[in-house]
Amino acid sequence: MPYRRLIFFGAVAVALPACFLYGFLSGATRLPPYPWLTAIRQRLQASGDARFTAVPAEFANLDLHPLMRLASSTDVSARRAQITELLWHRPDVPHNRMPDRVERGVSDPRFADLKNLSRIDRLTVTMEYGVDSVVYLLHPLQARRGLVIYHEGHEGNGDIRQGKATVQFFLARGYTVAAFALPLLGENSRPVVALPTAGSLQLTLHQQFALLSGPEFTPLKFFVEPVVAVLNFAQDDETLAPIAMVGISGGGWVTELVAAVDPRITASYPVAGSLPIALRTPDEFWDWEEYAPELFAITNELEIYALGAVGAGRRQLQIFNQYDPCCFSGVRFRQYDTLVAQTVTQL
Repeated sequence: MPYRRLIFFGAVAVALPACFLYGFLSGATRLPPYPWLTAIRQRLQASGDARFTAVPAEFANLDLHPLMRLASSTDVSARRAQITELLWHRPDVPHNRMPDRVERGVSDPRFADLKNLSRIDRLTVTMEYGVDSVVYLLHPLQARRGLVIYHEGHEGNGDIRQGKATVQFFLARGYTVAAFALPLLGENSRPVVALPTAGSLQLTLHQQFALLSGPEFTPLKFFVEPVVAVLNFAQDDETLAPIAMVGISGGGWVTELVAAVDPRITASYPVAGSLPIALRTPDEFWDWEEYAPELFAITNELEIYALGAVGAGRRQLQIFNQYDPCCFSGVRFRQYDTLVAQTVTQL
């Protein structure tokens, strides 16, 4: 019996300092369980906060109906043509735009542990000013069920490994996955450009794209054209139909805009992608692309949402995290979800 007590107290004497030390390191280095405990604390704090459980008073009486100007199929065609005209100076999506470089069967240790993976192709789309998009096309070993485009957001500098669990989810179920990062993030280029009135500038932030805008060019295409090029690349492969698109944060916004202009996206799932400008708080104006004046001179988010869902067999499901510590938390979507759904149904 004394030996058992000695062992017990000895174990306690060792365990307590070890637990204290790990707790200290967890708080200092953000190792687990720090992120889990932080998430629990934030949710407990938020659960009693009306900002997260009801539409805030400053937005509760907003009438967004006048912003929805799509009343007929003619309106849909016209608005889609206006957006594509802005992006490419033509009234329709450029179906002849292909990736500039195709590397088949590449080896990438970052994806070596993915299950049901047959082959990886790397596609590169290069655009004006040397801005490019490096896309990974991951083919399943069995059960080819269609193509899922996954678009990463700003987290982790846009590294597509941030979405590796999502890629694995679809790959395991037999979908081919095209994994994208936002322009200037991840493996994508950060070119140095020469501006006639400002000199040389290395592009590292999306806000800098505003300096490239002009009457003959809009850098908004940097977000959309790479996805269109991959859609064109995939269109002759029957195993890559139907096509769905999933994006998170900035990738969610790209998902909404691509689905609006290209009906080949039959199902779209933006996660924390955007809210209408009228429903945003002052600290929710981050990236230039989400409120580019060229785009909002033509349309608005409500119409973009509807364009992404309208058409036989098409749908869009927007996903928000109610207690999101980053982007578009709460339930403000209640101010427009019925309006958009009814518009799509009528159209």
